[in-house]
Amino acid sequence: MKKTLSAVPGALCALGLAVLALPALAQQPLIHRCIEDGQPVYQQDACPGGGERLVPDRRGELVPLPPEPARPPRPAASAPAAAAPSAPARPRPQPAASRPLSAAELRAEAEACLEWYRAMLPDPHTAYSSRPRKEGRELIMMIHAPDGQGGFRGRVASCGFEAGRLDAAETQAHAQRRGWTTAARR
Repeated sequence: MKKTLSAVPGALCALGLAVLALPALAQQPLIHRCIEDGQPVYQQDACPGGGERLVPDRRGELVPLPPEPARPPRPAASAPAAAAPSAPARPRPQPAASRPLSAAELRAEAEACLEWYRAMLPDPHTAYSSRPRKEGRELIMMIHAPDGQGGFRGRVASCGFEAGRLDAAETQAHAQRRGWTTAARR
């Protein structure tokens, strides 16, 4: 039986596609399907005469890349018109700090949050907090208070902070969302 080499390029191409389409890759590569001499060729560089852009899907199969949405044209620059004086613009809220809080800063915010919740606890003097973490402006932690049977009961609590200061209105909303009875705070 005589073996031919005509199947080798197709097998190599399939093997190359399998390697390129591995779903375990952290970043999905952009693959270009070009036509050279009437045959499809797969490569990472853009095709010289145009071609199809492909990405691996969840199963590792190559699918066409969806087209980018059309962007509206930018308005032409024109001379600014003389504007009538108006009320001063309100300052924009600053984005949350990009650096994580230090342990001391996180503990200080947790203490301020616990102080806010103490008015709703039956025995506020023995309550303590644990596991504080920050998600944007929200501090989330556990508050542990006596359960009346000699033990402690933990409950999730949240507080809103702006520039390191407790935001009472935002904290009130977080407390209500988490099921705390906030009538004692009014």
